[in-house]
Amino acid sequence: MGTQTHPRLLFVGPEFFPSFVENDYMCLRREYAVSVVTYPLQTRPFQLINNPLKRLHDCFSMMHVVSISDLAFIWFANIYALLAIVLCKIFRKKSILVAGGIDAAYVPRIRYGIANFFWGRIVSQYCFRNADLVLSVSEYNKKEVLALSRPKRIEVVFNGIDVDFYRPEGKKEARVLTVAGLNPITYRQKGFETLRKVASFLPQQEFTVVADMRFDYAQNAAHDFPTNVMFKGPLTREELLSEYRRSRVYFQPSEHESFGVALAEAMACDCVPVTTAKGALPEVVGEEGYCSNDPQELARTIDFVLHNAVRKSPRSRVVENYQLRRRERSILVLTKDLKR
Repeated sequence: MGTQTHPRLLFVGPEFFPSFVENDYMCLRREYAVSVVTYPLQTRPFQLINNPLKRLHDCFSMMHVVSISDLAFIWFANIYALLAIVLCKIFRKKSILVAGGIDAAYVPRIRYGIANFFWGRIVSQYCFRNADLVLSVSEYNKKEVLALSRPKRIEVVFNGIDVDFYRPEGKKEARVLTVAGLNPITYRQKGFETLRKVASFLPQQEFTVVADMRFDYAQNAAHDFPTNVMFKGPLTREELLSEYRRSRVYFQPSEHESFGVALAEAMACDCVPVTTAKGALPEVVGEEGYCSNDPQELARTIDFVLHNAVRKSPRSRVVENYQLRRRERSILVLTKDLKR
C-alpha cells in the first residue's frame, strides 16, 4: 500500500500567532501539508518592507510554495497577502483571505485601520477584491469589508472559542476584568480612555487589566491611571483562565472590535459582559450582557452587576454560536469546496 499524501497548503500569518490564528493553523494541519510564511504584525503596509533581504527571501519562498500548493490561506489583508494572492493568480491556485480587523477597519476618529492610509486602502481593496474567498469574523466585519471592496465571495465564519478549556469553575468574586493590548496603536482602539473614566466613577472598585507589561509604553501608560486600576501580565493561558473564572464582570471599552476574542473567552467562563456599543461588540454580546457608550452608564451597570443577581447566560451564547469546533468544520468544508 502506498503512503497517503495530504494536499499542500500555504499558510500566511503574523509572527507569534495570536490564539485565533493558531487555531486555524492547527485545524488546517490535520488535513493539509502546511507550509508557513510569517510577517511582522504592522499596521502600515510600507512598514512590511523593512529588512529587505528577509522580505526578498519570503518572496521567493512564497513563490515556490504557491507553485506546489493546492491553495493559500491568509490572515489579514496586507502586502504579504497581496503577494500571495498575485502568485495564486499566476500559478492558477485558489486563495482564502481572513479579514481579521485592522485590515478592514476604517475609524478616522482614532486613526485606526490601514484604510486610513492611502497605500493601505489600495492594498486592502486589492486583496479583498481578488481573493477567491474572503472570510469575515463577524457580520460587522463583513460590512466593513463590503464598504471597502466587492469580494468575489464572502462568508461569515465567527472566531472560535475552545469552550472545553474556557469554562467556569469555582465562585465568582466582585472583580472587573479587561484583557487588552497596551501599545500606541491599541491604546485608543481598546478604549483605555473610557476605562480610565469608568474606573474614576467607581473609586472603591478594583479594575484588573491584563496586558503585556514588558514594554516601556505599557508601563508608562499604566502610571497615569487611577490607583484602583491594576495592571498585570503577560499571563499564560492557564493564568488568564483563572482570571476569567474569578471575575464576575468582563469589561470591554473598545472603540473598535471586529469580534473580540477575549470577550468571548470571558463569556465562556460566565463573566457578565459590559461593553461599549461599538464595532462587533453588541453582536457578540447579544442579549447576554450590557452595552453603552456613556461612561457613567457603564460604571452604573458594572456596579449593578457586581452587587446584584442578574439573569444572564453568557456561556450559553458562546456555546451556541462561537464554538471552536464550529469554526473548524466551516473552514475545512470551505477549503475543500474551493480547491475542487
